[in-house]
Amino acid sequence: MIDRYSKADFEDALPRDKDTNAPLWTHYRFDKGEHTYLIPLKDTRVAILIRSSIEMNGRAAESGNDSIRILLINVATGSPLAEKVDAWTQRTHGWQHRMTEKIRILYKKGLEMANCPQCNDGVLTKREGKFGAFYGCSSYPRCKYTTNSLDAPKAPKVDPEPVAESEPIDADVDFGAIFDELTDDEYNFGDDDVSLPANELDSDPFERLNPQQVEYVTAPIDANIRVMAAPGSGKTMSTVERIVYLLQHGVDPSALVYVTFTKAMADEGFERIARRVPEVVSTGLANQICTIHALCFRMLRWEGLKRDVPKEWEVKRALNEIVVGDDRKKIVGEWQAAFEKPGYKEVLHWINLAKSNGLTTTEDAAFFVRYMNHGHAQKVHNARRRYDEWLDANNYITFGDMLYLVEQRLIHDHAFRNKYQARFTHILVDECQDVSRQALFVLCVLSLDHKDREGYERMRKWRFGKDNPCKEQQTGE
Repeated sequence: MIDRYSKADFEDALPRDKDTNAPLWTHYRFDKGEHTYLIPLKDTRVAILIRSSIEMNGRAAESGNDSIRILLINVATGSPLAEKVDAWTQRTHGWQHRMTEKIRILYKKGLEMANCPQCNDGVLTKREGKFGAFYGCSSYPRCKYTTNSLDAPKAPKVDPEPVAESEPIDADVDFGAIFDELTDDEYNFGDDDVSLPANELDSDPFERLNPQQVEYVTAPIDANIRVMAAPGSGKTMSTVERIVYLLQHGVDPSALVYVTFTKAMADEGFERIARRVPEVVSTGLANQICTIHALCFRMLRWEGLKRDVPKEWEVKRALNEIVVGDDRKKIVGEWQAAFEKPGYKEVLHWINLAKSNGLTTTEDAAFFVRYMNHGHAQKVHNARRRYDEWLDANNYITFGDMLYLVEQRLIHDHAFRNKYQARFTHILVDECQDVSRQALFVLCVLSLDHKDREGYERMRKWRFGKDNPCKEQQTGE
């Protein structure tokens, strides 16, 4: 018979320190309909994740015999570390003892892992190769570091770190002009390079900050701030301290957003904040320390949009069919009868460019015709419509669509805009000079008070006014 234990019963069965009786676990979050728990392994990014089957009502689910699942994850990425490094526990009599034994087994496996010395988020796990066992990074193929021993790792190869989930710099954006009216205070950190001590928990954070940084960190919680500083001057460290300060002074973690340039920066930022304010681990803050694409993607998911990002080969195949057709499938391509045919990447470039400029399918033809003849412009316009239909039919979303769809809803959906302006009270942006015009518009609109109609109109005029590459477009509600 399945045991429908309570949340308290389950937590009593989780491991505790044998000397102090302190819990060795922490409540992680309510995820996919059940409470989850985390047991971290000291000095590594490895943790044991326990899925309890306990629903929102505080009781275990009515069905699911094997629904206590225990697995090793990388806490920096939230992903499982390797196949088959998990265990299922039946919810029948004696489940407490069986769960404890499986936690011990996974704990031993976790101790055989180590942080990757080359990348910011990988874990070295043991694998079997053509020439025997070795340790490889869990972030492969992005990180290809390997070693034969965790005790004496070889010197890491330094490969260029790819820039993930980012967009090209929008060179014509005058960031100073945009923020002059929105900024109360400015802080210039200069070139003082401040590095974190080996154990930041054992030191006073203000001892490693210079006076300008302290002024930024401890500014009034409702202040609008622009930080100007050279690379290596401690901007990110100071911003983390600013977030800690906000949390310690009553700011709701669910109302705070920290947009970073890469996923690795987001993971590291949350890890630092969680070490200083452990209680944020059980909040939704981890989902709001992220890249701009991830933030938009999550906002769309919160609104009920359940889509995945297509593989590159899927995009290539779909666009090739749209461009040149496929006789076997009786698909007629837009350029099938043309003497000159563009490549799929060229067509995708123009589609993404239209979306990044906020142009709908009723507005993009006039944009395309500025750069190509009417015939090609109409074909690109048709190709975008067909590509969007393919995305819809396959339940896909692209990185460009994440920003585009949120921007469109902020412009046209008054309730949506009010909802997220009221929800997010504090928005911090790292490397703001590198975000696109579209991303900056989204962030600035979200940062406005939902009653500030004048501020919104000013931002919309900046986005779609005379200085915009698509100045003919007049977007209203």
